[in-house]
Amino acid sequence: MDEEFIIPTNVSSGFEMLDGIGVKEIINILIAAACGAGIMLIVRMIVVMPMHYAVVGFIVTPSAFAYFLTKRGPYGPSALSVISAVIKYLKEQKRYLYIIKQSS
Repeated sequence: MDEEFIIPTNVSSGFEMLDGIGVKEIINILIAAACGAGIMLIVRMIVVMPMHYAVVGFIVTPSAFAYFLTKRGPYGPSALSVISAVIKYLKEQKRYLYIIKQSS
C-alpha cells in the first residue's frame, strides 16, 4: 500500500538545527566552504593577497551563497528548489490547446 502524506508548510519533516536549516542544508554549506577553501589555496599559490581577504572572498562568500540558496523560506521551498522547478518546467514540452484561424 503506497500512501502519500502531505506535510503542512510550517511543520518540519525532519530535524532542523535552525529554522529552515537541517542536516541537508548544513552539508551543502560545508561542501561550498570546502570548495571555496580549495579554490583559495590554488589562488593563493598564484596571487599574493592578505589572508583575511582570501577567507572572506573564497570561504565566507560561497558559504553564505549556499546558505541563502538552500534555506527554506517561510512559505515553503528554498530558492534552489524553485530554480530547479523553473528549469524543469522550461524543459518540458508545452501543449497549446487552441487553434489560430487565419483571416483571409
